[in-house]
Amino acid sequence: MLSRSLMWCVAIATAIVVFSTPAFGYAPHTGDRAQDFYGRDIVGGGVVHLEDFRGRWLWVEFWSPN
Repeated sequence: MLSRSLMWCVAIATAIVVFSTPAFGYAPHTGDRAQDFYGRDIVGGGVVHLEDFRGRWLWVEFWSPN
C-alpha cells in the first residue's frame, strides 16, 4: 500500500496536469465564436466543418460508444 504522503503527491501531480490542460484553461463567454472543429457526415460520409454552418442554426450532439 502506498504511504499517505506518496498518495498526496500523486493526487497533487494529477490535479496539476488535469487543470493545466487547455480544456480547463479556456472558458468561453456568451457571444464568443466557437472554435472550428470537424466531423464526419453520417449521410454523405464527407468531412463537415463547423465553419460550413456559419450564420445558420445548428444542433450538435456529442456522444461516445463507450
